[in-house]
Amino acid sequence: GMSRITFGLPTESRVRLTVSDVMGRRVATLVDGLLPAGPHDVTWRGVGESGPVRSGLYYVALEVEGRRMVKALAIVR
Repeated sequence: GMSRITFGLPTESRVRLTVSDVMGRRVATLVDGLLPAGPHDVTWRGVGESGPVRSGLYYVALEVEGRRMVKALAIVR
């Protein structure tokens, strides 16, 4: 499965975008650094640091300048 994560930034910001499993273990870091203002579109192909992840529920955490938003994401193989 492939998931698109879209978000917008009002100003250039330090962004961290991570994916965790339901146990809270981080499986992937998609963005970690400074991004310019404007719309952003990140694709996650369901692959973690140790290879493709299993089907199931994952949580995508978007941290922008200390603010954190979390979204649930289902991966179906």
